[in-house]
Amino acid sequence: MTVIAVLAEPPRPGLVLSELAETSPLSEAEAADLYAAMLKDVCIAVERSGGDLLVNYRAEDDLPDEFAGDHDSEAEIRSVVADA
Repeated sequence: MTVIAVLAEPPRPGLVLSELAETSPLSEAEAADLYAAMLKDVCIAVERSGGDLLVNYRAEDDLPDEFAGDHDSEAEIRSVVADA
């Protein structure tokens, strides 16, 4: 069986798609929402392909200091891909 790895970041404003927010009418929060939707879509596509999905993400300790904190990266990613 084919394993497809998806590299993901917690969908936090400023952490994901920051350049899009800087160069478009989207706010950082809207860009983070868009990122979450795209991540979910990719995971759905992988599941429909018949491959095994492996979602890789950085642990909270590995995020830049300005985006780390009391959050739980794993829980954030799981909440996005749960319906996929």
